[in-house]
Amino acid sequence: MRATPDQVFDRYGISPHQGILPQVPPAEWQRAFSLLGFLTQAYVWSSNPPAEYLPPPIARPFLAVADRLGLPPIATYSGLVLWNFSFKLSGSDSTNPEHLQALTTLTGTKDEEWFYMISVAAEARGGPLVAATLHCMEAMHEHDNPGVISTVRSLGDGIRDLTRLLSRIHEHCNPRVFYEKIRPMLSGTKVPSFGVLSRGVFYDTGDGHGLWRKCSGGSNAQSTLIQLLDIFLGVPHLGRDENPTDTASVASPSATGGFLEEMQSYIPQEHREFLVHIAQSNDLRRYVTKCATNVGVHQAYNNAVKALPSKGSLHLPYGDLRGANLVLTTRTWSPPDGDAAHPELHGTGGTEFMSFLKTTRDDTRHAVIASLEQASELDRLS
Repeated sequence: MRATPDQVFDRYGISPHQGILPQVPPAEWQRAFSLLGFLTQAYVWSSNPPAEYLPPPIARPFLAVADRLGLPPIATYSGLVLWNFSFKLSGSDSTNPEHLQALTTLTGTKDEEWFYMISVAAEARGGPLVAATLHCMEAMHEHDNPGVISTVRSLGDGIRDLTRLLSRIHEHCNPRVFYEKIRPMLSGTKVPSFGVLSRGVFYDTGDGHGLWRKCSGGSNAQSTLIQLLDIFLGVPHLGRDENPTDTASVASPSATGGFLEEMQSYIPQEHREFLVHIAQSNDLRRYVTKCATNVGVHQAYNNAVKALPSKGSLHLPYGDLRGANLVLTTRTWSPPDGDAAHPELHGTGGTEFMSFLKTTRDDTRHAVIASLEQASELDRLS
């Protein structure tokens, strides 16, 4: 009996999309992406000034792997965090950063490892929050107000727990070590500083071919969990002409803000599709405004929203440190003395830190429905 092409592919481990290359399990693609991201960061940022040219032995496989996974060819949050940990002991608790270890770091410091593992633990603790959003959507569909109240309260409690966990960053990650050794190595190539990398980095694929790429560096805003909380709670990230009392604007995925919306392209493809599904299917904020006379729904929603900016923002990996403006901002390299007085301050994803911090907090305040009377007015306008 003649074998079909699919049977041949399966029997000999050959992929129709990769020619004679063997089929590779997803975890190995992810590990390759993580390692190539670290290699790229090390190659570009270990020299002073940074290297504008990435050689073919790194560029070619990185472009191929990144394309396979639908991600930009740079060290993203998924490569630095999600696909870069193991357990110290079998059966360890993934929600406890003390039980986790990084597979790869750039500096070999405990500080860098802890910086990543705090986020790994936060992702693990956030699992029940993902389930809560889905249960809440089901309760809204059934007009089950007690169910909505219960699930939204659990979201608020979970967000506060995540904030407490992230505030532990200072336990093993010294701000000065982060600022001087770790942060420069995690910089992106999108925002030029002091005239370097103004074109980004050239990914040389060999034989005189290649392409210039500008990419943002790894950022907690690339976390699916954090993006999910913003989208589900309907936190508006408003432009100058957007009205915070316009429920259609608030609920729209396009109102999530330029930076945060851009960061979604740095999230694994399956996760991006999940966020799109939530954005299109969820309307929690509008549901709350239509429950203008239900104090329980109103209070549960506001308490969950107010949990977001406590001790800074979940978008900021050092939200609880007193020296946040020092830790989260840096010169991307050491400029000539004459330029030192005018450093360009950016967050890990390339944002201007203080502006982003203020905007994020303002946006969260806009999401709070100040009174039942306001909820009634929003319901009337919708």
